Amino acid sequence: MSQIVRTQAFAVLLGLAIGLGASSNAGAQSQECLGCHLNTEGNPVHAMLQSVHGGISQSCEACHGASTGHMGQPTVDSPDISFGPRWTASPALQDSQCLDCHQTSVASHWSEALHMVNNVTCVSCHDLHVKQDPVLASGGQMAVCTTCHKTQKSGIHGRENMVRMNPPCTQCHNPHADQSPVGVMLANDSMGCRRCHNLNAMARSDKVSARVKGFHRAMESGDMTCLGCHKGVAHGDTEAVEPFIPLPVNELELNLFDPGGSDAEWLVSEHPGSQPLRQGTNCRQCHRGEEAELSAALGGPEPRIRPLTVDFASNNGQLLTRLSWEGDRADTRVSLMWGFGDDAALRRGGCWAACHDDMRGMRFDKGKPKYLWSALSQRRALNQPALTKPEDVLAQDLAAGRFAELWTVDLESGALRVDALLEKPHRIATGAITAAVEFANGRWTATVSRPLAPSKPLLAVEPGRSYTFGAALHGKGRNDGDHWVSLPMTFSTDRDDTDFIAH
Repeated sequence: MSQIVRTQAFAVLLGLAIGLGASSNAGAQSQECLGCHLNTEGNPVHAMLQSVHGGISQSCEACHGASTGHMGQPTVDSPDISFGPRWTASPALQDSQCLDCHQTSVASHWSEALHMVNNVTCVSCHDLHVKQDPVLASGGQMAVCTTCHKTQKSGIHGRENMVRMNPPCTQCHNPHADQSPVGVMLANDSMGCRRCHNLNAMARSDKVSARVKGFHRAMESGDMTCLGCHKGVAHGDTEAVEPFIPLPVNELELNLFDPGGSDAEWLVSEHPGSQPLRQGTNCRQCHRGEEAELSAALGGPEPRIRPLTVDFASNNGQLLTRLSWEGDRADTRVSLMWGFGDDAALRRGGCWAACHDDMRGMRFDKGKPKYLWSALSQRRALNQPALTKPEDVLAQDLAAGRFAELWTVDLESGALRVDALLEKPHRIATGAITAAVEFANGRWTATVSRPLAPSKPLLAVEPGRSYTFGAALHGKGRNDGDHWVSLPMTFSTDRDDTDFIAH
């Protein structure tokens, strides 16, 4: 057994041993919390108290702080340190609670880890309110890690039929430090590879040359890893999935999917990725390439996806946006909503930044039109209504361009509607913006032309800035919330870190 494996096993056994006599103590320290957060079977608090953390006398206060304000007004004030779903502390504050205990052990190099640098927090991967944290179980690691690391879904050497036999991700990678597997494999004698590959047998095999036999014998010294010779063979082809970092192009085909009845409130509270979203993650980090699966999971009807080709270009001071797709006369309109990338809700959620549960046709229908969260002084939650900012503040936001520009093209008439979306859609005269629609050989094309630097209130497309957009396609007989939408995408005129570049 390697030193790393022995250490991890000892830590788990120690926690379990302490837990045999201390779980009741942890419950006693948390009685005030348990008045509302019931310690009953099936409740997350009950599961946590039965876990290793509950077993080492960890009261609720140990992670969430004294939270006296929250105990006095639990629906108004957040805990001192909250991990969601309603309130979310900063990533640094969340991590500090874990590092109080773990910085001297498994997380000693967390400040250097790529996960930390990229705003991934401890609770992005770890779940404390269960009896067994899935990412600490060898059989559950891959499901957690491949949420973001799509290439690894096909397993070692890209052999999907062998995924069940794959080693845990942490036998080759240290997620709490430098992501390079070399250091981990030196420490555990290439354990990840040796689960399947017998070095002694390979050193004696007649199927390899004498030189290769020598290399495999040298591995017994413990000073080398399999990666010293075998490079780039562990996982599938990285070209098979969308990359983490976009490579800007003028034209790209997107898969629009049916979002079902999902809305912004669901996105940041009930859906499994709500925690990373609240911390700043974009939908595409987890869901790129999974549009068909998303549509099926959210209950959308057939067809699950609609491919839409988007093309951005700039010419003679004009921004040209062309949207084209295969369809029929049943398609009624196509929309594109975009705005500055510094709008957090728009950057993270795209179309969901304007889709809320109290809108017309949604689950808590209050008859509201589309609106941006940035227009609110209070979000709707726990029976508290959504409250918009005062009229004078909204007027200032509109004048300053703090809104999303929404284009809607009616496919039958070719008419273009342009709105400044804030607390509601504000109609903008379309004189500076034109649209052309064509249907030929079963394919629609809608082209929108607008100045890069128009007069206000239209938004300016400026060099050096990133813009986020979402596209939507509506079919005959479908209401406003029943359509196909894209994940949030980005464009610019000159940057190398956006999905599209208009030049």
